[in-house]
Amino acid sequence: MEHVLRVFYPFFKNTVCFAAFLVFITTSLTAQTFITEKNGRWTSVGSWKDNTIPDHTGDDLNNNSTIKVFHDIQLEDDSFRTGQGANNLSFYVGNGTDVAILKVDRNFTISNTINLVIEKGSTLQVGKEPEESLYDFCDEENDDDYQQVLFKVEGSNQNPTLHIKENARFIVYGDFEVENKFNIKVDEGGEFIVKGSFDAGNSAEVNFSGAGGEVGCDMNFDNGAELTLNVGSLWVGGDMNFGNSGDIYLSGSELVVNGGICSSEGQGSGAVINLTGDDNNPSSISAGSICEHTFGDLDEYDNIDIDDNFLPIDLLSFDAKVKSSNVILNWITASEVNNDYFTIERSRDLTNWEVVGMIKGSGTTSIATEYSLTDFSPLKGVSYYRLKQTDFDGSFEYFAPKAVTTGESAGELDFKVLKNPDSWTIALPDEQTYQVEVYTLSGYKIFTGSGSHNLSFPNPKQTVVIRIMDHNHYNTSRVVM
Repeated sequence: MEHVLRVFYPFFKNTVCFAAFLVFITTSLTAQTFITEKNGRWTSVGSWKDNTIPDHTGDDLNNNSTIKVFHDIQLEDDSFRTGQGANNLSFYVGNGTDVAILKVDRNFTISNTINLVIEKGSTLQVGKEPEESLYDFCDEENDDDYQQVLFKVEGSNQNPTLHIKENARFIVYGDFEVENKFNIKVDEGGEFIVKGSFDAGNSAEVNFSGAGGEVGCDMNFDNGAELTLNVGSLWVGGDMNFGNSGDIYLSGSELVVNGGICSSEGQGSGAVINLTGDDNNPSSISAGSICEHTFGDLDEYDNIDIDDNFLPIDLLSFDAKVKSSNVILNWITASEVNNDYFTIERSRDLTNWEVVGMIKGSGTTSIATEYSLTDFSPLKGVSYYRLKQTDFDGSFEYFAPKAVTTGESAGELDFKVLKNPDSWTIALPDEQTYQVEVYTLSGYKIFTGSGSHNLSFPNPKQTVVIRIMDHNHYNTSRVVM
């Protein structure tokens, strides 16, 4: 360094110029690069090339330094902090080719400018996943050994950025807090997940762009904090609260709030909302409720939907299939709200039901979730399976049943249903006498009769289940629209 300064000093006649050069050359020479060598612990020398471990407390990180995590690394029972002195830090998880997973067991704090990139297919996990799958991150009175964590963007840092690339994942098992400006970009297939609350204050500016993300509990804005959504969607499991003013800007994006959107009446000027977009990418807000004083006159907006009847789950599919001697039940949810558990029930007659099994739900999530349960001792012949969903508060709902045929009576009886405006006729195949029953999907019997050849009953004007018996053996069933 002394030699470099001696060479360049004659070129500087001005003290200010020399001081600026001194800062530049010092910064350039002290920038550090840390690259992982193999899977392991953050604090293990063997995990890093040249046995050089980046300081996770941030005290010894210099300006313009770079951390590259290209392997599976865990910072056990400790926190990561960029440090006040390490400005313009570049932090990469994955390299775009090899998938990497970085787990920080405790808090993750950004105190200055950082470019945090989670490359394609890689994961940054802050906090330990709770052993209890249905742990309630929204309950402030949780009294157990599990420690929720905090991802925090603090201080007067200059425009830090989190970039979640294609199929990459960012998840915080706790809360997210922003005190200044923070940019979050989520590429297609990427996931931004905060299990707890999201808090922004001190005129913070939170800019989402791309696919968006989800916040499991409340989202709180105070002291002029702003939320900007550019394309994509943001899903909030709890309420969205504005304290002393706050603004929402949506451009071709969707904001879904399971709870309510409200500002503190009498504080500041309330919230300001700005919705822009086009026919291909419109903007919209859906919420369980919106306080009247929050956005002023809601009649001015055509694309704000207030719906206090959010479905606890959005069921994409429910199927029952026979495989070998078992019945396999599969179902998929697009989203869930306060979902405690599922129950699979079966019946021989659509009236009397018995429990086959129960599976825990996913609580509150906007991520598609697949479930499966197998009945290893199904009923012989025709039987019906239905799905029951139960909330944490005990409320529940049923979904339409599915019919299957198993065992020795599994042969399908060939019959047709002839539909007329006033009546339907079942065309039976031969001279044999059959017992016929017709049920609604809710299990209410609307017709019973017996006969051979053709058997007619009034047009039910709805979807029904037709069950046919031969000598008191359940032979076949069909759902007819």
